Amino acid sequence: AEYRGSAHTHSPAAGTAPHYPPATAAGLATAITPQILLMDEWFMAGDFHFRERAEKRLSSVVNNTDILVITSHALDVLEEWCTRLIWMEGGQIRMDGPTAEVMAAYRTDMQVPDDKA
Repeated sequence: AEYRGSAHTHSPAAGTAPHYPPATAAGLATAITPQILLMDEWFMAGDFHFRERAEKRLSSVVNNTDILVITSHALDVLEEWCTRLIWMEGGQIRMDGPTAEVMAAYRTDMQVPDDKA
């Protein structure tokens, strides 16, 4: 049988490091400039050099987005990128407000030390 390629070879992701799917995902995810960006966690996988490039690219997308909605357990990411936090617990809103206020309450309640102290 003769190999004639596959549907994958004609996709936009073809040839973008098929051995490294995170690079492909990051490239496709940051190829747009949305008005509203929904993110489930902050994407930072791969080796140091890849993460450094991905961080710059992702930062550029976020900076050019009007509204960022992100779910994360990475408190440093939330503090850096968010102006407002909604603390969810058990499917209910526990607190909604400015980042500093919600983060302080969260750290106190969860007994999480403040890295900046």
